[in-house]
Amino acid sequence: MGELRLIESEAAAGVGPLAVGAAGEYRVASELLLRGFMPMIAAVDMGVDIVLQDGPTIQVKTSMKPRVQRGGAANYAFRFATFSKAQGKRQRMLADFAVCWGVADDLFWIVPQAAIGDREMVHIPMGPRVRQRNLPTLFERYQGAWEALR
Repeated sequence: MGELRLIESEAAAGVGPLAVGAAGEYRVASELLLRGFMPMIAAVDMGVDIVLQDGPTIQVKTSMKPRVQRGGAANYAFRFATFSKAQGKRQRMLADFAVCWGVADDLFWIVPQAAIGDREMVHIPMGPRVRQRNLPTLFERYQGAWEALR
């Protein structure tokens, strides 16, 4: 069998952010199916990407690879800010949960809406510097927390 090779950026893959977002939705739906959930992907994005049968709603966020910051630290960045033209203001996340997918490491964080609150961005630190220092992060407890969706 061939080896899965991830493209490091949308530009290198020749795809835009909408294609990356759609890939994230299908990747998360696949993971949910394998874990015994029944996901339904929304045909129109009104703030909810996936609805679980008899369960919560999900907003999927996808980040291709960790971004390296000054000092060598790296983190995945997930944008949550949406602007409502009709209301003339920023809108908070509508879904019950966000599932954030870090593509390069194939990691998932299942984060409840309350933990995101009014944040425009969520940064999840990665890399050897974080592991070497054994630093707990704000969203660390949500990594792989699929059972929260039950």
